[in-house]
Amino acid sequence: MYAVVRVYQVDPARLREIDEIVRERFLPVVTRLPGLVSFCGIEAGHGKWVSVAVFDTKASADAANGLAAQLVGEWLLPMVRHGPEISCGEVVAYAQPEPPR
Repeated sequence: MYAVVRVYQVDPARLREIDEIVRERFLPVVTRLPGLVSFCGIEAGHGKWVSVAVFDTKASADAANGLAAQLVGEWLLPMVRHGPEISCGEVVAYAQPEPPR
């Protein structure tokens, strides 16, 4: 698996608007991406907004990066003050609870 972490510095007054755009517009697109394992959006405090996306392969993550940049540019750019700072790499530890029996 391969993970991509994006850290944005955003206008704190517009966090609720960003959350809404991500939930209502971004997630329906992202969840259709081939190879997506999981996606999380995090309000990290002090105007910091973080996304963590996990893909089955590096190729899937690379393909999604261009789309993410395009969608942020179209939908969120006026709210972003700085970023994203992007970190990506192979997932070396991953856990998921076992379903109840």
